[in-house]
Amino acid sequence: MAPVSDLNAVTVSGETPLHLAARMGDAETVLTLLRSGADIMHRVAGLEPPLTYIDPAVLEGYLDDCVDSNGESPLHQDYMLTFDYRFLNPVIGNKSRKRKWFHDSEMPPLKFLSSKHRLVHLLHHPVISSFIMLKWQKVRCMYLMNFVFYCLFLHPSLGIVC
Repeated sequence: MAPVSDLNAVTVSGETPLHLAARMGDAETVLTLLRSGADIMHRVAGLEPPLTYIDPAVLEGYLDDCVDSNGESPLHQDYMLTFDYRFLNPVIGNKSRKRKWFHDSEMPPLKFLSSKHRLVHLLHHPVISSFIMLKWQKVRCMYLMNFVFYCLFLHPSLGIVC
């Protein structure tokens, strides 16, 4: 049986292996940790998440690895792309224990990408943009119902009060 290691183990200062590898600019180690499921948004008070320190080119390379095809030609009718979104909401614990998802949604990494000028271009990557589109498809109905509710009920009542 292979030894099990915790990808999100922390040092005394609260840094994970991904923090250390990213700050040292070790692209291969960063990619290995990301591919193994390291948490890109590990938060400790007073410390930025590892995503802060990852070189945008390395992150883009990792996102490219998150897209896979079935090997058919793009012109073939059975052509299919597969996107891996697991990095947005990694699993905690090891395989010997029951796997459970983080309680955070997958949105904090996207919000973080949008707030950092050097990373904002990654929002246009096919993995990220397809995820945002899927998320929109999921919440679109609720958004539109809220909008209609506002237009029908709340907006006219504001005109009467004024």
